[in-house]
Amino acid sequence: MFSDVSGALVWFFTLELVGVVGLPWVFVLFPRLPDRGVAFAKPVGLLFLAYLVWVLGLAQVLQFFTVPIREQSMKHIYIP
Repeated sequence: MFSDVSGALVWFFTLELVGVVGLPWVFVLFPRLPDRGVAFAKPVGLLFLAYLVWVLGLAQVLQFFTVPIREQSMKHIYIP
């Protein structure tokens, strides 16, 4: 199992990787900005990866499915 710190590090490096994926796109999209749009790298990277996952799901390369929640797994939850 991951500890809290290692889980946070995994999220941090994953988001940094998303930013690196977005860098080539923002350099082309925002050439006139002083920093060439580096602040937009992560949002553009997220949009690109979301679009890629959507297209792969649409082409049925990736299979998405739902897992039903059984009533036995809900017994420990108190609902007044």
